[in-house]
Amino acid sequence: MNGGGRSQSLTGFQRGVEGMHTRKSLLLAGSRVVRIVLAVVAVATVLFVDGCDKRGGPVGVNPSGCFPVSHEHARWSSQGLIAYKDNGIVFPLLADGICYVDFSLYGIWVLDPETGESERVFEEHQHCDWPAWSPDGEQLAVSMGWIYTMNADGTDLTQLPAGGSCLDWSPDGDRIAWCNMSGVWVMPSSGENPELVLPLAADYPNWHPTEEILLCSGWMDSFVHSGIFEYDLLTESVTAIRISADGNTPSQPRYSPDGSQIAFCGMEMPEAEVWVMDADGSNARQLTWEGGSHPSWSPDGTRLVYTREIWDHWEAGASEDGVLWVVDVESGEREQLTFQWWVDEQPRAAGRLPECR
Repeated sequence: MNGGGRSQSLTGFQRGVEGMHTRKSLLLAGSRVVRIVLAVVAVATVLFVDGCDKRGGPVGVNPSGCFPVSHEHARWSSQGLIAYKDNGIVFPLLADGICYVDFSLYGIWVLDPETGESERVFEEHQHCDWPAWSPDGEQLAVSMGWIYTMNADGTDLTQLPAGGSCLDWSPDGDRIAWCNMSGVWVMPSSGENPELVLPLAADYPNWHPTEEILLCSGWMDSFVHSGIFEYDLLTESVTAIRISADGNTPSQPRYSPDGSQIAFCGMEMPEAEVWVMDADGSNARQLTWEGGSHPSWSPDGTRLVYTREIWDHWEAGASEDGVLWVVDVESGEREQLTFQWWVDEQPRAAGRLPECR
């Protein structure tokens, strides 16, 4: 992957930019848009039901609309727990061209990676997504169109007066950053006075652990430069960290707990992998080789959790893909963390249909 280093500093934002509904950042976010469309198609193109209702069990769908990502948007808390979205989607490729979608597992789950024990903390809304931990690990912010906060066990759900995705809670616990089609926003965690701080085609805001800086990806200056950049909330200036080059598009950046490194997703369509680099953009190196997206650091900064995705083989579901993995940042050693509850290449032919749950 080419490009790197703090190659430039850009100032003087056009804060008059309004209504940015046609995001030219599709070069960067195209894969995310396709994923959303496919997930919708997977639900909308149901062909028949094998004796189970939509909330209680498997539904047969055309594999072209079957989206093989079960666990995604994982976030590691300061307490060592991992929150993630379970799409409830199981995708074995059957001999007759049918795969299955199971709706019963939708929701936000919390996993203890040391014991492997997991618990669904929120299941009442199938579109609940983008969990973000408060610094003390006592609360989660989630998106259901509108942004909500709740206790870590799913209780005390509170709606905030803003909507978007890619949520991130500030290190002091006082603010939440997120993005929508207008750009990057910040508001107090209590919800009042949402403010558009970055009216550009930017996404994936992530707070610096000690400074008033948001790490973002997207377009930095009127669609001239795209990549990963820092936005200084005090000076309203942008510093480029890694520029897109030669078809490689860096996205989904996350500071390490001490701010010394940045994990990111390096996209070279149709593939995407997890990378890590120094905070100034130097010494970038690839950590995954089987597909990877949405990395999140462990509290001690030694590991990253991510979703393993084989981007150009969506139709070939396997138990290793579409679920959470962990990679050691130093050694690159990878380990599967979550598993799909049912994957079988030929269940119909073998007379083994999944049981309703």
